[in-house]
Amino acid sequence: MKNMPSEGLFVFDEKVSRELMVKFCIHAEIPFLKFEDPHLQPWIDSFQPAFQIKGSHTIRDDALKMYKGMKKDIEVELQNLDSRICLTSDMWTSSQNLGYMSITAHYIDAEFNYKMKIISFTDVKYPHTGYAIEEEIVGCLTGWGIRGKLFTLTLDNASNNTNACELIKYHKHELLLEGQHLHVRCCAHILNILVQDGMKIIHGAIDKIRELLKYIDSSSSRLQEFNTIAIGMGLPSKKGISADTPTRWNSTWKMLVQALRYKSVLTSYANRKMI
Repeated sequence: MKNMPSEGLFVFDEKVSRELMVKFCIHAEIPFLKFEDPHLQPWIDSFQPAFQIKGSHTIRDDALKMYKGMKKDIEVELQNLDSRICLTSDMWTSSQNLGYMSITAHYIDAEFNYKMKIISFTDVKYPHTGYAIEEEIVGCLTGWGIRGKLFTLTLDNASNNTNACELIKYHKHELLLEGQHLHVRCCAHILNILVQDGMKIIHGAIDKIRELLKYIDSSSSRLQEFNTIAIGMGLPSKKGISADTPTRWNSTWKMLVQALRYKSVLTSYANRKMI
């Protein structure tokens, strides 16, 4: 293999080196402008003077060329599948009402290997109605040439997603069993709704714990006082106390587990501050 030692010999191949460099750039998420750094070429020269670093525009073009090649390979694989394809999709909306949707394809290849590929990441025009979502999903299927291979579509329980699935069912001649089992509701989203509803019952207690932890962690002297109490009660000191992110219930669970372990310390600390 070129660019690899074999029986003490090494053959430099600039093309291979450029391809490997682009793969590293993509994987490490290195900005293209980093290749304009004046210290980069001298470093490369120290172990291979024959390899000249190209400019940021060339690196960008190489990355785009690699992307198009990989996309074409996936497109051929999807179109040649004997099986159906399941899609999962999620959308994020910014505070400026800018919506972004990702679509992931899940399928079994000819060797019965499970594969998962992100086949779309795009902005969705506002308002984010069922029509807008359906348009993006159908456009993605059309662009990849797999409209006749769709099996299921997993989305969360938002009403606009339900409307989008009903609109897709208008193409029932392309769907398995005319789309009877098209819409799969996301279990993670359902679980999150259940947990959030349950936590409403104890939100008062959670708010008090969250504010107390934030109060302690916002000052080194307060944290030191907390640790003094903890050590006196036979508990280890902490370098910091993490409050939760209210919209992520798993972080709330971790906060409550931490608070439960240090319940006696928190109670003692709170009582001191009330005096």
